[in-house]
Amino acid sequence: MSHPKNTPPAAGATSPFRGIDHLVIRVADARPLFDLLASVLALPVTWPLEQATFATFGWIGVGNANLEIWADAKNADLPEGCALPLIHGIALAPERMKSAIGALEAKGVTVRTPRIYRSRNEQGELQTNFTNAVLPDVSSPTCEVYLCAWDRDAVIVPWQAGTSTTRRRASEQEALDAVQGGALGVTGLCEIAVASPEQPALASQWRKLRGTVKQPTRLTPDVDISVVVGPQHAVASITLAVRDLAAARSVLLDKGLLAASHNDEVALAPEATGGLSIRLRQAVSAEDAAAAAKPRKKY
Repeated sequence: MSHPKNTPPAAGATSPFRGIDHLVIRVADARPLFDLLASVLALPVTWPLEQATFATFGWIGVGNANLEIWADAKNADLPEGCALPLIHGIALAPERMKSAIGALEAKGVTVRTPRIYRSRNEQGELQTNFTNAVLPDVSSPTCEVYLCAWDRDAVIVPWQAGTSTTRRRASEQEALDAVQGGALGVTGLCEIAVASPEQPALASQWRKLRGTVKQPTRLTPDVDISVVVGPQHAVASITLAVRDLAAARSVLLDKGLLAASHNDEVALAPEATGGLSIRLRQAVSAEDAAAAAKPRKKY
């Protein structure tokens, strides 16, 4: 099955990671946003909502990434007075953790020592669930960017034991395809806008991380990172690509969920998202992507 591409394919720079594993969206109450995305907008649930002593959390799939809705019991890791909702984490999926770290360090990117997260399996043995390695050059207390590698035998996950990351990511794309992108016809995440009062410096760090001179920076073959001026270093918005922007606009209008609307972009009503900025953009077809990638003739 062919899909409209979110953005034209990347040219030149290679990536030490295969894509975005998930975005961590911190909220005061997980249920309203989870229900909006799963029930109202009919996006696939890739991790059913789970209530634990430390947090209530679950994942919504958008094909090339997951939106982790996380309501922490204490929020002790956030700065005092930090407002929610907040897209607090950008988890990048490395091809291989060791080689990804080596590739990033070779570019002059700082990578903190990987931290392994374990829990006990049914036999009482400690089992690795995932390993994170934070990238401090592009992180802040309100926006943590890190490599995230899941272990095949992780015991806390909802997918079948032994499932590789490659197979899991393929199944997440299949889940989105099965519902035809949900009510809005979503094809995937296409942009993350990060705000910073030191926009030039942060944009430079993202370009170094990807080995490119362009802005916005092509983070993965189908997701851009744009850095904009803002009062604090935090994710300002995320943009999802849709098959038919006009149709998506009509759906939002019918459901009372439409906020700003322009020729090339629409936004979900902040009253429905709790203040989270989620935008929609027309997906680029494979044909248009190929045409855009061709060098233009000079006359």
